[in-house]
Amino acid sequence: MGDWQQALNNYLEAIERNPESPAVSARDMLMNILNFYNKDMYNQ
Repeated sequence: MGDWQQALNNYLEAIERNPESPAVSARDMLMNILNFYNKDMYNQ
């Protein structure tokens, strides 16, 4: 739905409840998406 902040909050809550949950890898994937930077896209 595009609500990145809510997704991140949900992952963090799930990790708090169970540090071994699959939410750990889901949070890492979300952070990779949000932190993606392609310098070539800005040089056009």
